[in-house]
Amino acid sequence: MAFTTGYWALHALKPSVLAFVGCDMVYAASGNTHFYGSGDPDPLRDDLSLRSLEAKSARLLLHAAEVGCACVRLPTRESRLVFPCLTEEDLFRAVPLKSSANLGPLFEMAKSEEERLGY
Repeated sequence: MAFTTGYWALHALKPSVLAFVGCDMVYAASGNTHFYGSGDPDPLRDDLSLRSLEAKSARLLLHAAEVGCACVRLPTRESRLVFPCLTEEDLFRAVPLKSSANLGPLFEMAKSEEERLGY
């Protein structure tokens, strides 16, 4: 859900920063795992490229950089998000990665494959 919301925000709101807090996608082996108690992690799709939460967050980070938006997370003990970690006071210093032209041909190849697969 966090990634879907992130993509929606990129295109609908055009923010300069997407800051994530309380959405670290770390699930305890037992006990409360959600605000409503216990549950299972969100199911991941069958497609190999969508199985890794770390890969999903890296994908959002790169797509955000492409439109001039920084993706960051606020400090927590642990997170599966690969975004840079900033304190609330440092959010004003958040800058996106360099443009996709500087991110290398692998990102362009990945986007072409996503388009071919209809993502």
